[in-house]
Amino acid sequence: MKKIQLNTSIAWRLEGKDIVVYATNRATRFAITVEKPSTVYKFLVFLQSPRSYPDVNAYSGLTAKEKNSILNYLSLNHFLNDVTNWENHPDRLTKFVASMPNSPVASYYKKVQETQICLIGLGTTGSYIFDSLIKLGISNIVLIDNDLVEKRNLIAQNFYETDVGSYKTTALKKRYGTIAKDVKTFNQRVTSTNDLKPVLCQNVWLINCCDDPELRADMYKKFYSIFPHGHFFETGYIMTDAFCIEYDKPKMQDMYLYAQRTNAENIESERNGTPMLYENTGSVLDSLSVALMVAKTIFNKLTSDPDTLFNNHFSLSEDTYFIGSDRENQIYQSFVKWKRSTIPFYQKHPLTK
Repeated sequence: MKKIQLNTSIAWRLEGKDIVVYATNRATRFAITVEKPSTVYKFLVFLQSPRSYPDVNAYSGLTAKEKNSILNYLSLNHFLNDVTNWENHPDRLTKFVASMPNSPVASYYKKVQETQICLIGLGTTGSYIFDSLIKLGISNIVLIDNDLVEKRNLIAQNFYETDVGSYKTTALKKRYGTIAKDVKTFNQRVTSTNDLKPVLCQNVWLINCCDDPELRADMYKKFYSIFPHGHFFETGYIMTDAFCIEYDKPKMQDMYLYAQRTNAENIESERNGTPMLYENTGSVLDSLSVALMVAKTIFNKLTSDPDTLFNNHFSLSEDTYFIGSDRENQIYQSFVKWKRSTIPFYQKHPLTK
């Protein structure tokens, strides 16, 4: 028998003559004005538990016409959940999805099932991103990495001592048991975007966490010609700056030219004996920053912003953080530019006094 339940994840409250929705969120809350607020609110209290339509018909506090009017309003605004197939109580993720404005639970899980996500590189960032995706209910994931877990990885990457000696892909999938039953692993080294053809579908969402400059450049050049309906997300960190940026086809062309130029400059520097002196400083703060940005971006695209390009940055040294669209990022960058304008590009210090 079909059962319905009020979506209490969004917080309801009776305030005087108003029924306030999203009562705890200043940005989204609003009030519903009705003739009999106390009577209607008691009906909402009744609906906070799963109810069948015979239960609703038997409710005596309102007329049948009033009850139908309220149910229609709740249904149209996604404030009423069909809980017929939910086991006892919905899990925490379902409640979270239901709490987001204009985010029907059924629609979210349908998109999750239809979306394939690929993680290339399971190191400092990729290993934590996988955790975030699994806990967003996503299991149609392809993990690509040919490395084994080493003891030195444990300080910065999302692995345990019992994982040492295992493939990174295998260790992460095994951790989640049946929850990760649909996760696919690919343990061969990827040297070209063409290597991904047999593994991924045409509309894959690829999250690039690899640190191979030649493979990155190749993906910039070929990804959208091989996966025309896909999405490409670049992640990483440079010293104390972390990022997650979605690139469309024009941006990928720009990035390919940039990668070519940067690689040529690096080769020239090496030849001249003046290479950049740099070591990998990735820490758990980089890992968690990137994992948060990726998780929020993927969640947004699955719920409300499928066509929006996202451009996210965390600066751990400057304490400036931004998660949002590419357009909003332009405003953020103006703020960063102003903030940095008060600081010299670099200060000159004599080697000796």
